[in-house]
This record gives sequence, C-alpha cells and structure tokens, in this order.
Amino acid sequence: MQPLEFDARPFQHEGKEPFPYIMKAVDALRPGQDFILTNTFDPRPLESVMEARGFSFSVETKGPEHVVVTFRKTPESVNGELPLVDRHTMPLDNAIFLLAGVLRRLKIGETFAAWLGGQPAPQHLNVLETAGAEVKADPSWSGQGTRLIIRRVHPSRT
Repeated sequence: MQPLEFDARPFQHEGKEPFPYIMKAVDALRPGQDFILTNTFDPRPLESVMEARGFSFSVETKGPEHVVVTFRKTPESVNGELPLVDRHTMPLDNAIFLLAGVLRRLKIGETFAAWLGGQPAPQHLNVLETAGAEVKADPSWSGQGTRLIIRRVHPSRT
C-alpha cells in the first residue's frame, strides 16, 4: 500500500498553520497506511500528538528547511492496545507540560497511556485535567515509574 504523503512547506511559506490540514490527512489514512510528512523543521509537537494516536516515527533531515517524517502505526495500536507516550526519562514537570500540549490537540474521546519516571503530584494531575483530561493510574503496570491512562473528555479550560 502506498503511503499518504503531505507537504506542509507551502502552508508554512504562506504563513498558514498546517496542523488542521495534517490531521485531516491523518484521519483519512487507511488501516496499515503510513503517513509521510515533508516539513521545514522537525515537528516535535506533532510527533507527540501522533505518538498519542498510536504512531511511531522516524525523522530524516534532507537539507535546510527539508525534513521528512515517516509515521507508522505501532504494532500495539494495530493490536488494539493503547498508544504509549514514553516520557519516563524526562523531569516530571516537563513531562506533564508536554502531555498537556498533546491533550489539547487530541479529539474528545481519544485515549493514550503515558509512562512517567515518578508519581505525579496533585498539581500535575490538575494541569492535565485543566487541559481536558480524565486521568487514572494504570493498576496493571508493573514497570518502573508510573503509567497513566489519559483520555480527553472536554475542551481545555485555559
């Protein structure tokens, strides 16, 4: 199956935000179809959103303002398991901040798991809830750190 390709550079050169167009293309993917994005920079926020939607990615810098990112559904998400956003090596405050940013870009009802290096404090959970999340600890997690199940349940309150 041919991958779906999207070139965001014309949007960026015209000063337009390509994110809504990228997500519309991602929503149109067929099962098992890869998504290839050509961009002017490494789109780290988009990579986190795609990770939360069950995609892995590889980044190839081909030149100035020419970055190609290939997104592929992870075997776990293909098998019906929750996508995992791994932030266990990151300081907890930074991880929560990044997860809140991911949440704001997900659709209501989308769910993912997050692996954190420590136990989040009540203020961390409040940040995620303000960003639109319902957060639960994963009782089946036996690894190091904490695994949270995060579901977008309402628009951000910020």
